[in-house]
Amino acid sequence: MKKMNHRYIQLVIITAMALLLTSCKDTMTLDRLSNEPKLVVYCLPSTADTTYINVSRSIAVRNYNDNMRIVDIDNATITYTVNGQPQQVFHRDGGNYYVLARQNAGDRIAVSVSAPNLPDASGETVIPDTVAVKGIGLHDVRIFNSDYMRSEDYYQLTTEFADPSQSRDYYAARVRLMTCADIYSVDDNYKCIITTDTSYSYRKIYTSSEPIFNPITDIDDDFGFDGGFFGGLPIFSDAAINGTTCKLHINVDPCLNDYKSGLMIELLHLTPEFYHFLESFNSVNNSYFARHGMSQIMPTASNVRGGFGLIGGWNVSHTGYVRRPKNEY
Repeated sequence: MKKMNHRYIQLVIITAMALLLTSCKDTMTLDRLSNEPKLVVYCLPSTADTTYINVSRSIAVRNYNDNMRIVDIDNATITYTVNGQPQQVFHRDGGNYYVLARQNAGDRIAVSVSAPNLPDASGETVIPDTVAVKGIGLHDVRIFNSDYMRSEDYYQLTTEFADPSQSRDYYAARVRLMTCADIYSVDDNYKCIITTDTSYSYRKIYTSSEPIFNPITDIDDDFGFDGGFFGGLPIFSDAAINGTTCKLHINVDPCLNDYKSGLMIELLHLTPEFYHFLESFNSVNNSYFARHGMSQIMPTASNVRGGFGLIGGWNVSHTGYVRRPKNEY
């Protein structure tokens, strides 16, 4: 019933907006926009020993059509430095490059890119510290979904972290599933051999039980906003928790099929530019009116000078794996 009420209210608002828009005029002059293509550079350095860089070319708005495809740049010249020290950059294909360099929290990463017939582009970031998570809990929960008037079962994972009090911090959370499968074979002597195949994947997070993930109210929903996250990666800032210990409640679908498999929470500490980049995507994706051309779309945040994209640092801490007791299987 609630879902129907929200959709009815939303329909009324959309109808009213449409009537209002018939008497309003908002002129955008595309001729003022630059028709010159620019470099698009994405690089997300962390403390991992491999950092990937993707380089492509932008498409002018007034030249865009549905048949156009991203133009990868495979002849770029890239300078990648760690605290001012140049690192060797290797080329793959499809506009992809990579650097093999062990990096640490606090390292300043600078990326400069040039390519024929395009303006140079550059950006920099600093890899943030990790913010440690402490412990992990696993509980079965049943939550009533008022939108669809039904109860739904989840695993609820919990963990805690202490937010630094001296800085403004930005985070993301994800849940990693480790799946273990026994493989049986027979050797030349007809002896049974058991090996374990282990694979990893990330689970979809349902955010209804964690207020810090849900800034959307019923009124926001009525006006066409929802609380989804770009790439399924919930992000949040410490605006409401600065300097305190925060307990996260993260719901995922039941997915542990044996006592060997387990779930882990990862807490990503993001630089401001990384967070605001993701936030700008969320602002468009979560607005019904922006998606349907009924409001102006805000430009995607970027810290790339002379081009577009993102040079954004991040770091990650994680819990151990939590498993179901063996006697439950």
